[in-house]
Amino acid sequence: MALVWQGAWMLTDPGLRTEVTKLGAGGLFYGALAVWAAISISIAVKAPRSLVYFLGRIDVALLVLCATFLLVVEVNEKSSAGLSMTLLAVGVTGLLLPARASLPISATLILTEVVLLFVHGFARQGNDSWLTILSPVYASAVAVAVIAGRFYSLAAAKRSDEVTEDLVALEARTRGIRAVEGELLARERLLHETALNTLTAIARGGNLNRESVERRCEESALAVESMTQASPPPSTLDTRIELSSAILVARYAVSRVDVSAVEATALDDVPYDVASSIIGAMREGLLNAARHSGATSLVASLHRNEIGIHASVIDDGTGFDVSERQRGFGITAAIEDSLELVGGSGRVTSSPGNGTCIELSWAPPDQKLELPSGANGVAVPILTGFLTFAGISLVATVTSADRPGLDVLAYVVALGVATLALPLGRVSALPAWRVLAVCATVPLPYLLQQAAFDGPASSSWADWSAEAMVGILLTIACTGPWWTWIPALIVWLGTMGDPLGELLQPGTAVIVGGALFARSVRRSHRSHVAAIEKRVSEEASASAAAEAIRRIQHRYSRLSASGAATLLREIADGTLDPANAYVQDRCLDEERFLRSLMRLDPDRTLDDLASLMLLQARRRGVPLEIDLAADVELNASQLEPMRVACLAAVDIAVVGEPLRLSARREGGVVMVRLVGALDGVLPEANGVIVERDVQGATLVEVGLD
Repeated sequence: MALVWQGAWMLTDPGLRTEVTKLGAGGLFYGALAVWAAISISIAVKAPRSLVYFLGRIDVALLVLCATFLLVVEVNEKSSAGLSMTLLAVGVTGLLLPARASLPISATLILTEVVLLFVHGFARQGNDSWLTILSPVYASAVAVAVIAGRFYSLAAAKRSDEVTEDLVALEARTRGIRAVEGELLARERLLHETALNTLTAIARGGNLNRESVERRCEESALAVESMTQASPPPSTLDTRIELSSAILVARYAVSRVDVSAVEATALDDVPYDVASSIIGAMREGLLNAARHSGATSLVASLHRNEIGIHASVIDDGTGFDVSERQRGFGITAAIEDSLELVGGSGRVTSSPGNGTCIELSWAPPDQKLELPSGANGVAVPILTGFLTFAGISLVATVTSADRPGLDVLAYVVALGVATLALPLGRVSALPAWRVLAVCATVPLPYLLQQAAFDGPASSSWADWSAEAMVGILLTIACTGPWWTWIPALIVWLGTMGDPLGELLQPGTAVIVGGALFARSVRRSHRSHVAAIEKRVSEEASASAAAEAIRRIQHRYSRLSASGAATLLREIADGTLDPANAYVQDRCLDEERFLRSLMRLDPDRTLDDLASLMLLQARRRGVPLEIDLAADVELNASQLEPMRVACLAAVDIAVVGEPLRLSARREGGVVMVRLVGALDGVLPEANGVIVERDVQGATLVEVGLD
């Protein structure tokens, strides 16, 4: 955009070049033109960016020096070389330099122009010279537009780069998760193909090659050990139970504890680490209030809305000075740091004598794809700058118009057209119908203002409508679809009355430059959207892989209860004889345990109960047969009475006698049954039916809708 602007400005105005040379600034002017050519060539041949960066700074310096020199030696009307070069220098400076550099440089140059206009203008032009102050106003409008344009263009590109960098990191994380998943699946296959087959072969006996068996046992022991290490046993702490126990502790210490606002299902489908952090933080708040606050009233809440999870623990205790607290484990680690690690926030507010409030919140990552376009950010600065200039020019020159009412009406119409050109939101491009409506109406202010004068205006500053028109067309070129510059340019050239002559004027360059700017921002925007869409896909893939890993680890987390690895290791090193009947029985027992464990999915409520019973029965030496229909699933509250009864039954089961757990759908009811020999009486409770037959077998049964 800077290259187009500078090239069109310096190459297409022979009068400017002649005036600059006459005033003695030709060296600076043509030096800047040569540097401009060098920058263009450097970009074309893809020279190092450092060279382009260096040449750009030289270009700005030469333009600013040339404008300053011309302002000093001659100050004239708007068409003078000094004022024209000031506009060019301000524009190029704003586009090539960051705001921290372009703002002071542009401000200094414009202030210099103001001082020189006052010093030389009054002496030369008398009472009308104050109109020349409109030149720095116009320069200020240009500076605001180009600096805002550069800022939003780079902001859009930076946003796109940041998302791309996040995507690269996420892709690497996903690859790592996938690699772990692949390794666990490979270990699972090895466990099945090696360990189970080896245990089965030994249990069946027969003529086994001792050397081959020992080698296979070594491989099988490694398979079991590797899976055990990859699937550490889960925490014995259930987060909901932990919250209940903390509430119980609080009830003993605080006279009124209100937990009616704690929603039981608020954390359903929330990632496990997030749920753990929220429950842990609430637990810490409840326990702190019970132990230290001296409160008489305690209110806890936990709920979920469309934004995310919100929780709080509020007490009316003694409170404390938050600013003076030390970084202790309770508040810092268990509340603030814990929530921060999972992308949430924990905030503790308190003061002496006013109790303590702990607020927790977490929201899922924002995956909205409707993103703000950087081009739309320049609309307000451009329209504000150019229309402010037009308004000041109107006020300064309206008395010179033959029909002042038309002059004022022209400005009102310009405001209406500018409103039509202003994006209503900050997303996507300006709709096509609004672009066409602006192009159809934007000549009206210019035509009305021309009609306000019977002949040429007494001052060139009275021709403010052309600048307003440029600002509006520049805005739609920046914010409209890619083709907007075509009708905008046609309207501009047609309205000005000399299409061929105006084609080489700065106004045309500004409109084309706006189109180039919009093209750059749209490219960054498309890249941003594509990266966001891919990131959403990657996040879903990473979550799926992480969930698969969790499920595998959960399934085999109870593998440590198996003695298969030790048994296989002892056979491999020759300590145990695989032909021995006792060893074969042990292998059969381990094979059944592993096979049962592999069939169970602890994420299903019934399977989790069966898994717990399997471990408990194994410790007691009770064989457990499991037969669960695949289409049967119950929630934890439904199964709780049967869970208690089943685990109690295993505790009193006859050692060595098999138990059989089954679940079937019978009509509209799910029947969960445990059948086996019990060495004791199991009382009936909570709808669980317990029956004993004449042979001594006990039936534990519950029917659930």
